Amino acid sequence: MKARCNNPNNQKYPNYGGRGITVCDEWMNSFTAFYQWAIDAGYDYEAPYGACTLDRIDVNGNYEPSNCRWANAKTQASNKRDIKIEPTGREIDYQGAHYKSVASFARNFEIGARLLERRLPRMDIDDAVDDIVNTIIDSDGSIKSIRYVPDNAFDKIVRLYKAGVSRSKIAEMTGVTKLIVSKVAERAKNNLPPYGCAIPLKLIELSRGFVPDPVTKILNVC
Repeated sequence: MKARCNNPNNQKYPNYGGRGITVCDEWMNSFTAFYQWAIDAGYDYEAPYGACTLDRIDVNGNYEPSNCRWANAKTQASNKRDIKIEPTGREIDYQGAHYKSVASFARNFEIGARLLERRLPRMDIDDAVDDIVNTIIDSDGSIKSIRYVPDNAFDKIVRLYKAGVSRSKIAEMTGVTKLIVSKVAERAKNNLPPYGCAIPLKLIELSRGFVPDPVTKILNVC
């Protein structure tokens, strides 16, 4: 990734760095930051060769968290430069309401438009919403994405972890999964800040029919 974007002697440079494609500063300067994103984004250590490769969603965009995913070789092969992400001008009807664009839907529910753009070409809006929510919260409602751990909860998890409180207890107290406790502790150890993504409460409530107790709990952590 770095070589093809930064080294003119790399044989793939003309198709990457030569076209102005770059690697974001966070990944350029910290393998740990890239590693943590990779795990959060679903990297599979046990996947067979070619079944879990780094793919840019917008092939004309940069290597950065909002534009990358793990995909198999078939998906990558279909994601060529002439394949465009569905435009944000698409109109959406959802739960009896009408939205004039993906962007307006995203603003209303406080999510990134790209979360929808990457799903709508292959899902209807209901499935896309459920899929987004399922990447944020577990089946019991616990937060399972480190990106959606609020700053105050992040700080409390770190304090409890350093005080020797068990992962299970911390997870119970803060409304996250045990894995997230470990990820928060590791991120803090490497002096990396919280991601700070807002929990999309309205979207969760519409998808699940209610706001799960762990979500309420994490929002009230102090």
